[in-house]
Amino acid sequence: LSILDYGCGKGAVAACLLGRMGVKQVHGCDIQPECLNAARHRVELEAPSCPFRTHLIVPGDEADSLPAGEFDGAMCNFVTSMLKTREDQMALIRSIERSLSPGAPFVMLVNNPATVGTKFASIKVGEKGKKYSPGQLVRVQMFNIDTGKMYFETRDRWWPVEHYIEIFEEAGFVDVIAEQRTLSGISTETLDSFGLDIDMLKVETEVPAVLAVRGIKSDKKLL
Repeated sequence: LSILDYGCGKGAVAACLLGRMGVKQVHGCDIQPECLNAARHRVELEAPSCPFRTHLIVPGDEADSLPAGEFDGAMCNFVTSMLKTREDQMALIRSIERSLSPGAPFVMLVNNPATVGTKFASIKVGEKGKKYSPGQLVRVQMFNIDTGKMYFETRDRWWPVEHYIEIFEEAGFVDVIAEQRTLSGISTETLDSFGLDIDMLKVETEVPAVLAVRGIKSDKKLL
């Protein structure tokens, strides 16, 4: 299988996937050259025998930068909710849809809009009890799991769960589902591969920090 990792960051997911579940090749793309360099280095260390291609995303060219019909599956983790507008999101989702072969799955992860304000071990998005409107900026605080201290702050955009289902369907994906995910049931081996200790992630095992949206590329062309 050949998998697209859109917004691959420093390659944690790509390195975990390669050589497992039939994945033979990962195509990682990101907007930051330094992340791609780090991703290549990590994959070379952890999965040296598996092909890992990288691609630098040029802002404004996202819709035309991916090869058509090439991948057997795609994932996009914590990227979509950072985009400014619904139109920007649609351009991204459509680009990924075009890059997939018919019947291929696409999984997207975003911070769960239904648990905004919850303090997790590694992250807190927004403020508890505050109402957000679609597209509104929210504060994102990142925490060191070992010390509990905040080390980074950025901004995300809040969109309701149904928004993500809608843009998937509009882009042509079928059998779209959205699941609010906890870490409950994830194997220790998988967590270890990301350097995570389940004993330090108690809230994440009980409260869904992540929204996972999945769709299948239709084998029928959109009219």
